[in-house]
Amino acid sequence: MIFAAVITVLEVGALIVISLSGAPLLADAPLLLKVVTPPSDAVAWAAVFSASIIAFFAFIGFEDMVNMAEETVDPHKVMPKAIILTLLITVVLYALISTIAVALPNREALTSSSAPLAVLFEAVTGLSGKPIAMLASIAMVNGILIQIIMASRVTYGMAREGLIPSWFGKVGERHRTPGRAIVLVTLLIVVLALGLPLVHLAQATSIVILVVFTSVNLSLWIIGSRKESASVLKRWRYWGVVAALMSSGLLVAETWRMLT
Repeated sequence: MIFAAVITVLEVGALIVISLSGAPLLADAPLLLKVVTPPSDAVAWAAVFSASIIAFFAFIGFEDMVNMAEETVDPHKVMPKAIILTLLITVVLYALISTIAVALPNREALTSSSAPLAVLFEAVTGLSGKPIAMLASIAMVNGILIQIIMASRVTYGMAREGLIPSWFGKVGERHRTPGRAIVLVTLLIVVLALGLPLVHLAQATSIVILVVFTSVNLSLWIIGSRKESASVLKRWRYWGVVAALMSSGLLVAETWRMLT
């Protein structure tokens, strides 16, 4: 967890440096208008939806934060704030980096590079992009570490609920962490990482997560519609329908693109 936190600080720091260094490029008002204007043809929309599936992979992890609630002090207050703040910070940084990338005069260098963020860093700061490329590689490892932490807690919870063998619900005496679940999740990630191409794995993971999101949001509607449900669930049940339609829309668009 400490290693993941340190890497996250370095990642965010690099993105902030790029955002500040590339801020002068954002002074082009016509370009900014073009960036926020939705495309007008079906081909462009198809490309947007296809890219969204891969980009969606980058947002995996926010929903996993709740799995650490038992290991958090005052989770009823801390967890909602943590989720909202991280989402807001991430969206702002992603929007800034994307807009700066579009505003870059030599965009061909980005599209033809296997390390576009490093190229963007070089272009806006004048410094070497090698540290950023190295940091990006470490960031991938960081993402895997976070998934091991979170998925192991899900596995532990399922074992405690009797959905999978209770053997995975044991915690270590010293650290009080689900060691058996951690080993299982780690082995599964290793097998998937070695057996599938990265892009295909990201697409498959995003599709699975979209299915989960759709199911969870529909569950919010179903549970919130019950008479005995808490008032907060009743108030938010309509958002469950909207969010389910959004998730399923992305899912259908990507499935159609893959089939055609």
